[in-house]
Amino acid sequence: MGTRELFSVRGRIAPSVFSVVGLFVLAVGVRASDEVVAGAGSTLDYPAFHDCLDGPSAPVAAGCSSSDFHPDGHVDLRDFAVLQRSYQTLSLSSIQPGAEAVGEIAPIGDIDVFTFFASQGAFVTVDYFTPMVGGLPDHFARLDLIRPDGAIASTNALCGNFRLDNVAVNQSGTWTVRVRTHESWANCGYGAVSALQTGLYTLTVCLSSTPAIPISYGQTIASAFAVDCQIVNFSFTGSSGDVVSAFYAGPTSTRRLRLFDPAGVEIGSSASGVTVGIFDEVLLANGTYRLWAEALDNDAVGAFGISLTELDGAVPIAFNTPVNTSISQTAEVDLYAFN
Repeated sequence: MGTRELFSVRGRIAPSVFSVVGLFVLAVGVRASDEVVAGAGSTLDYPAFHDCLDGPSAPVAAGCSSSDFHPDGHVDLRDFAVLQRSYQTLSLSSIQPGAEAVGEIAPIGDIDVFTFFASQGAFVTVDYFTPMVGGLPDHFARLDLIRPDGAIASTNALCGNFRLDNVAVNQSGTWTVRVRTHESWANCGYGAVSALQTGLYTLTVCLSSTPAIPISYGQTIASAFAVDCQIVNFSFTGSSGDVVSAFYAGPTSTRRLRLFDPAGVEIGSSASGVTVGIFDEVLLANGTYRLWAEALDNDAVGAFGISLTELDGAVPIAFNTPVNTSISQTAEVDLYAFN
């Protein structure tokens, strides 16, 4: 990187610091915007912006304040990226399930679009979080979750952080999350503060179809949540008549445990908390069962342990006979039987 005299506007040379990537984005973006000025649905004025683009080292010129879309006192490539999004020529990268993506709604009327792949039969949760800035939430949003065929699977708008929770994936393909300003933002209790129509946020997509961790009767496994909508799956082989218990222990809280039979039907669930479980569930079929642990919304993420036991696996114990053993793992369960 270095300082380069990159472009001239209104007869002045505008020195700026750009990387090679920045040069590439500028070249591609101007051409793409030129191609769509006549036809794309944008309320932003590209020719006016072109005359105001002076770079990050120059103050906003007279008459150019409306082109400072990313308000920082300069009209530069950060504002140009907003212009590209408004013409839908700069698509945000596809979002990786389980990883937070950072976005920004700016200027007023901006819309962000994220895509991800999901397979039929899964569940998807879309988690939206906006920071507090100056004592106010930075942005109030509406989220739309759109199926591959273009139909809206779920939509919601709230005055704060929220999620589209456990939406059934009924089509395999590329799903879309659309982020826009809550249409009733002025009624959220903070007054008609125009700054609430723009702001930063993070978005996380969590799928229930993450690869399952094998677990067996009598085994305890250490795991962890990385984001607060994550679902960690475990799988085990069960037989008809087995009496099964699953035990969860923090320090991280879980929203719930859920147990599914080989056909995908839920047969048991737990409450939320740091130590919870599903106890003495009688299995009705042979096959592979799935146990999921779900992170607790807006709570700290981190480590947890989970154990799986089956009643017939209990160790016989005699009356009045001490057993020397220990609990050595989080969520470990030792099971004993006596006559």
